[in-house]
Amino acid sequence: MIDSIRNLGLRNRVFLTILGIILLVGSLLYFKVQYDQRQALHNSYLSIAQNALDNRSQHLIIRIENLRNQTRFLSQTPPVQAIARAIKNNGFDQLEGNSRSIWEQRLKDIFKAFLQANPFYFQLRYIGVADNGKELIRVDYKNDQIITATGEQLQSKGDEKYFIETLKMSEGEIYISDVTLNREFGVVQLPHVRTIRASVPVFTPDGELFGMVVANMDIGPVFDLVMSQIRPGIKGYVSNQEGDFLVHPYPEKTFGFDLGKRYRWQDEMPSTDLHNLSQKKDKLVSTHSHLEQEDLLHAVAGKVYFDKDRPDRYMLLIYSFPESLIENETVAFRNLMLLGFFVLTFLLGIIMYVMLKKIFSPLTQLTNGASAIAEGRHDIEFPKGTSDEVGYLVSAFQYMLKGITSQEQKVATLYEELKRSEVYANHIIESTPQGIIVADTNGQIVRVNKIVLLMFGYDEDEIHGQSVELLMPEKFIPDHRINYVNYLNRKDSKPRIMGENHNLTARCKDGSEIAVEIGISPMRLDDKRYVVATIADITERSAIEQELQIAATAFDSHEAMLVTDSQGDILRVNDAFTKVTGYSREEVIGKNPNILQSGRHSADFYHDMWERINQDGCWQGEIWDRRKNGEVYPKWATITSVSDKNGQVSNYVSIFSDISSVKKAQDQILELAYYDPLTGLPNRRRLVEYLERAMVESKRSNMFGALMFIDLDNFKIINDTLGHEQGDVLLKEVANRLTTALREVDIVARLGGDEFVVILHELESDGNRAMQYARHIGENLIRILAKPHILEGRSYVCTGSLGITMYYGNEVSFDEIFRSSDVAMYEAKKRGRNSLRFFDPEMQASLEKRSQMESDLRIALKKKQFVLYFQKQVDNEGRIIGMEALVRWAHPERGMISPSEFIPVCEDSGLIVPVGHWILTESCRTLSQWQQHDSMKHLKLAVNISIKEFMQDDFVSQVNLLVDEYGVHSDRLELEITESMAHDDLDALIEKMHQLKKTGISIAMDDFGTGYSSLSYLKKLPVDIIKIDRSFVDDLGVNANNESIVKTIAKVGESFGMDVLAEGVETEEQFRLLIEYGYKQFQGYYFGKPMTADKFEEEFQSIPRREK
Repeated sequence: MIDSIRNLGLRNRVFLTILGIILLVGSLLYFKVQYDQRQALHNSYLSIAQNALDNRSQHLIIRIENLRNQTRFLSQTPPVQAIARAIKNNGFDQLEGNSRSIWEQRLKDIFKAFLQANPFYFQLRYIGVADNGKELIRVDYKNDQIITATGEQLQSKGDEKYFIETLKMSEGEIYISDVTLNREFGVVQLPHVRTIRASVPVFTPDGELFGMVVANMDIGPVFDLVMSQIRPGIKGYVSNQEGDFLVHPYPEKTFGFDLGKRYRWQDEMPSTDLHNLSQKKDKLVSTHSHLEQEDLLHAVAGKVYFDKDRPDRYMLLIYSFPESLIENETVAFRNLMLLGFFVLTFLLGIIMYVMLKKIFSPLTQLTNGASAIAEGRHDIEFPKGTSDEVGYLVSAFQYMLKGITSQEQKVATLYEELKRSEVYANHIIESTPQGIIVADTNGQIVRVNKIVLLMFGYDEDEIHGQSVELLMPEKFIPDHRINYVNYLNRKDSKPRIMGENHNLTARCKDGSEIAVEIGISPMRLDDKRYVVATIADITERSAIEQELQIAATAFDSHEAMLVTDSQGDILRVNDAFTKVTGYSREEVIGKNPNILQSGRHSADFYHDMWERINQDGCWQGEIWDRRKNGEVYPKWATITSVSDKNGQVSNYVSIFSDISSVKKAQDQILELAYYDPLTGLPNRRRLVEYLERAMVESKRSNMFGALMFIDLDNFKIINDTLGHEQGDVLLKEVANRLTTALREVDIVARLGGDEFVVILHELESDGNRAMQYARHIGENLIRILAKPHILEGRSYVCTGSLGITMYYGNEVSFDEIFRSSDVAMYEAKKRGRNSLRFFDPEMQASLEKRSQMESDLRIALKKKQFVLYFQKQVDNEGRIIGMEALVRWAHPERGMISPSEFIPVCEDSGLIVPVGHWILTESCRTLSQWQQHDSMKHLKLAVNISIKEFMQDDFVSQVNLLVDEYGVHSDRLELEITESMAHDDLDALIEKMHQLKKTGISIAMDDFGTGYSSLSYLKKLPVDIIKIDRSFVDDLGVNANNESIVKTIAKVGESFGMDVLAEGVETEEQFRLLIEYGYKQFQGYYFGKPMTADKFEEEFQSIPRREK
């Protein structure tokens, strides 16, 4: 092998050695440049994807956290607990003194105000746990309108996952749902609304779960931001923790789990790394094989948690780009580089071969001459010392050698100069970063450099000799021809683009178009004219300029923005900034943002803010700033640090918006929550805060204070007589009188209805003097309240009853002071009204006794300790025509308790509704049993009904259900109402009475003559029978006035077509007189005491048929 190489000759060995070195160096450079370019592109795409992941993740986290906080705020508004209390107490909130409907309307108003201020939310609901999760309140935001759901529009949500999960939660916890498509009545809403919900459980004070407040937020805008293209080829995805796509470049693959077909990243991106992320890590950079295309896929992914305490619940954000994207960007460059390398090597080989041949040619000739002399002409004798042919030959040979040597030196010198010139020229042409094209006057390409070949994708032989139009899009060729002819023909006029740089569009070999910057200049060589064009590919620069334009557009968005350097000096602000702050750009550029500070925040606030920015790179929250005109305003700001490639902070970007309108809406919500809408006075919730503060101040100052309860004595009569509008006028006037009469430090609040509360601050340090001071103020208030009110042109007096409790520090609880004042106020009413009473221990004992009875009554309901007794009703011949049901309480320790003792407690506590329902149920059951006996079918059964029970929304339907359940003949059932009920909502009362009478049930008015009813009231009421009170019957034969009343009532009943029954008949004389006065129905001890149902049936069956 070595001998073969040696036989090649010196010239060939030098040639092969140099060529081998060129190939080796060129190959190393080729692979190094290719690797560097691929790595740079990969890192660039990866960095863009990671930045997008961090930015979009932060947006999702912020939006979810806002949803959590705002839903918690809504759940803590007073109507939420008040509705629960009202529903638990049969539609009436005893704590605040308002009905369920009032609180529901107030919560609806709060929901409406919230939706108007927060457009990302489209639905707010208050859902009870009863009735399979029936919605109590739902307010929707649809098509720029606020819609309140009513009646059948309210849905049951007991099967929904968020409802079930919230039932498992403790007080203070918040459930954030998975992202799903919103459903209404079980059907996916169209168009699709991408929904995330927050649900807060609502517990009653005794720890019972009552319901939940649920807020629905449209998370679609945030998902749209994730899908926004960050760079061509990079795709964004979002999935839930199960892997189902919530965001996908192909919309049909999103929310498949909601639409019947699942699309998951586990199927589309089967990567071991991403599986590890979903199990263990929070963030990952992954490379794996794509299932469908078998293409290497690069991805960055990160978790966004709904709740850090629940690592199993999160959304997964993924940004990916295929390896082919990098490959496509490098393949053209690689191919052109490879082609250029081989062409260059080939040309250098030819040049070296020619050069070596020239260099070694004289040596070869000399060697041949020497060899010829040495090979046979050595025996030629040269004449010595003569000028013969031999001497001439020797001289010629020597001269030849000298000539050859001299010639070789000249050739070498010229060659070196030519080589340097050629290398210099080629180096300039080939090393320039721009493409160079030389064309003749016919527009044919004479020469191009390798940059042109790489740029357009041609081989040199494909482009050499071709027209420059080969590199132009078809639409630009006509203009080019015109300009080129002008350039050639008008030597005295400079063509439009000659000597200038212009941005144009060029066409590549594959037909694609690229943006180029071109400069054209004339050149003359050997009397020939040429055109030299320099071309630069500015496609990437154009893309960057476009991105910068997009960024500039974003910078000039509706949100205010400012950018500072690392030292905090302002570099740039947008138009929205100048509108919000009032400062122009010139006034703030170069200054520190602290010129905007309002002075409301402490140094610690800003220290904590910057500490968070330095640690996390971002801070978001509410700040109060000052405009140029001095106005202080709230703003919601996000401050983000921006780092350079070395990881050092280079800039800070602040994005903020004026939230004055949002704060105003929140203030409106607080106004609804803490103040009485009619009088503007603090409500019960605010009163609690004031009293607790006053008790603390009392302890600090060692001075007594007082809590005063005020109840208007005859407000109800005025309100029912003149109407609610005039009643409201009266209440506002009372509120104004109380506020005007008290000291500035004292507090007046309205609990609801006609009840007011006054807190008297720091009266005296001595208890007796403090009590005298409180009495003086109370008596003054009584005098002021007793002054006439002018309503509808007439004078009305509405006095007040006052109950006062003294307090000293916070030795006793708020609830105890509150109850004590309430008890004292009722004592004042018992003592004749228009007076005041101080709380004393005897009242406390009475209060405790009443509380114990209320507790025992609740136990009695559960353990069924109530029993029914029945008292006969007879006609004027003594025959039994019916019975009245009377309730008794069989107390296990105290024995039988009279209804006169426990019924008032039931009325005040609201227990009268469940007790009354039990009485009505037992009465229907008993009447049904009587109907089984032929001899008892004719009997009617009268049942007393409380006003609170009667006015329940579902009372009529409940009665009808009981009648149907027990098969009672409705014409045998009689419901008794008291005369005082006629002073409540008369229209509603009459409507319910008509509904009952349509079913055959009769209505009786009990205790007639003891109330304030007028004949006009009685005429309006659809009453079948009047029951005269026993107090008139007791004095018959003794009191002439009573006799007149008894006679008159009988005539009134007859004139109105009503039957009249006399109660309390105890003597034969009373029975005789009543018959004489025209009475036909009677009831009382004269005919028998109340008895149980069994005893009555036994007695009735023993009566001869003719007496029944």
